[in-house]
Amino acid sequence: MTYPLRQFLLVLPFLFSVTITHAQSRPVKGSADTHVVDLSPLGEPLAGDPNDNKVYTYVEQMPELPGGKPALDKFIADHVRYPAGKAKPTKGSVFVRFTVTKEGRVTDPVILKSLGDAFDAEALRVISLLPRFSPGRQNGYPMNVSITVVVPFRPK
Repeated sequence: MTYPLRQFLLVLPFLFSVTITHAQSRPVKGSADTHVVDLSPLGEPLAGDPNDNKVYTYVEQMPELPGGKPALDKFIADHVRYPAGKAKPTKGSVFVRFTVTKEGRVTDPVILKSLGDAFDAEALRVISLLPRFSPGRQNGYPMNVSITVVVPFRPK
């Protein structure tokens, strides 16, 4: 390999990164640095933007009830009622996904794994009773976050 070609190949990655950085560099509102590289798709808000209304599945600080996961599990266990009128006792769990809003409210519950209509209705009832969560946060800003919980059913 000739010397000029070797020099060119060594400098090429640097030139490429400078070109890409310059092309995507733009002022970002709320940033101390006036030019931050925006790696999000063009026209979409940065993750952690307070005006972002997307629902995320994972953020730096996930939403939780005061008291954490043990408090959530206890709340569900204390409030769930086994559906009456079941001829054959059923043991199992219903998986429910819902959104915790920026304000900590529970919205949009959806059944992911069903045990039947009566069990699904009871799981949705319990989820609708949940108190406010501390919201999930990304870059210090509260975000809408989707989480999934398990609502167990055990015959008594």
